[in-house]
Amino acid sequence: MPLDIRPDHLKIVEEILEKHVPDREVWAFGSRVNGTAKETSDLDLAVIGENPLEFQTLGALRDAFSESNIPYKVDVVDWAKIGRTFREIIQKAKVIIQKGLRNDIDMIGDNKGIQDKYIEGEEWIECKLSEVCSSIDYGLTASAIDTPVGPHFLRITDIVGGAIDWKSVPYVKITESMFRKFQLNSKDIVIARTGASTGSSMYINNPPPAVFASYLVRLKIKTEFDSRFIAYYLKSSKFWSFIHGVLGDKSAQPNASARTLTQAPLKAPKNKNSQRTIAHILGTLDDKIELNRRMNETLEAMAQAIFKSWFVDFDPVWAKMEGRPMGLPKEIEDLFPDSFEDSELGEIPRGWKVATIGEIVNIAGGSTPSTKESTYWENGRHYWATPKDLSSLSTPVLLGTERKITDAGLAQIGSGKLPAGTVLLSSRAPIGYLAISEVPVSINQGFIAMLPREEVSNLFILYWAACAHEEIVSRANGSTFLEISKANFRQILVIRPTKSVMELFESNVRPLYLQIVRNERETMILATLRSSLLPKLLSGEIRVKDAEKTLINYWL
Repeated sequence: MPLDIRPDHLKIVEEILEKHVPDREVWAFGSRVNGTAKETSDLDLAVIGENPLEFQTLGALRDAFSESNIPYKVDVVDWAKIGRTFREIIQKAKVIIQKGLRNDIDMIGDNKGIQDKYIEGEEWIECKLSEVCSSIDYGLTASAIDTPVGPHFLRITDIVGGAIDWKSVPYVKITESMFRKFQLNSKDIVIARTGASTGSSMYINNPPPAVFASYLVRLKIKTEFDSRFIAYYLKSSKFWSFIHGVLGDKSAQPNASARTLTQAPLKAPKNKNSQRTIAHILGTLDDKIELNRRMNETLEAMAQAIFKSWFVDFDPVWAKMEGRPMGLPKEIEDLFPDSFEDSELGEIPRGWKVATIGEIVNIAGGSTPSTKESTYWENGRHYWATPKDLSSLSTPVLLGTERKITDAGLAQIGSGKLPAGTVLLSSRAPIGYLAISEVPVSINQGFIAMLPREEVSNLFILYWAACAHEEIVSRANGSTFLEISKANFRQILVIRPTKSVMELFESNVRPLYLQIVRNERETMILATLRSSLLPKLLSGEIRVKDAEKTLINYWL
């Protein structure tokens, strides 16, 4: 069976595998084996073995592929951690990339006790959430501090987009006995009990030393139930219907007691293995979404670092001027000058220019078609962005909008439909949300849209705007809320490097950005799939084996 991959790419794959998993057999499967691959299709690899790969090994392997020169994503799955159905599909169409020591692996064996499917028609139980909890506890009342003294202090506001970035969670100084009382452990679940996020929950997995705040309720689940299954139940429409019924019209300050929250009705397979299998399927999607998030976080940091090094700190110029090695090929080093000259912005690299932002981009604004006119909105087909659409983005990539407008609505907006690649900057309430729209989009009055002119990279503009945030805000005015006008914005000064350096920046950063976009598109698909499967799995509407087939079809 042929493998649809270029010889030079295959050589890179083989070298990476030899370095990180030299004793494992590795198979290729999926679209690049079954003849359905496109140029940008992923390469799917299964690392064979009866024992799971160490976390560090799997992480290093994935990082090596993501940092390689292979122009498409390489997805790696650990054979020891996948179920029977997935194994069967892989074995039907595979190509051995690397031979290794397989020993006596049960190629179609169960996944470490994880039941592949529950029996159709098996018994389900109905109870209250409180009945599956071994303890239900309120959190600690204390003041958070930024100084890293004591454990992390998890608050409602630290749970953003269904994830916790522990690096940004503050600390609290408490006694050892208080720490033991309020400590968060793996498999705990916390639920918000007040404010707009009442009912929102988070499954705790491998936390650092941490305690939880008083506006959260901690649930510890009885051993006869799978805690991650319960955590997914708390995401279901059934649970949220209960929450909305409890809160009623408490619009001023929604709240619910721990006792009230845990009166929610619950339905679950009686067999814990079946619960675990359902959680495993949904968890596979969440794990991939989280992997994409972390990968994008790294890629974004790399792109920002290049911009800051070249265009803010001028590291290559300083290195060249001081005779220090730059660590770059000579043909690239030659593109940077070896001295500085005076300008309106102070010393800048010799030969570079200073321009106003209005001289290197075309600037546009937007508006809101009358919301009283249904013909502008009903069955709309054109993306229409507001700053709210950017507020929830984890990366500066806009793939869609909450609302759409009709042809008639589009005709009401002077700037019309802006092309994909436009850089969007929120100009008020607040100033500074940034994204590149990957779809043609019209905008409301809360934006300054930037369309780069010839020879200017939109990525250069994106990262310039991020670095120039303080300067942009300083030019804003307004009594009700700060807003920067297009006229004031146009006058902001920006360094303009030579054409060759701009092209070099583009060639270095564009691949990082394109990978971010691919990851974001995949995450959208995975989130949609999860939203579709979750209610059906939690209600018993579909069998696990059918859900796994759906999952594999998307995965491949």
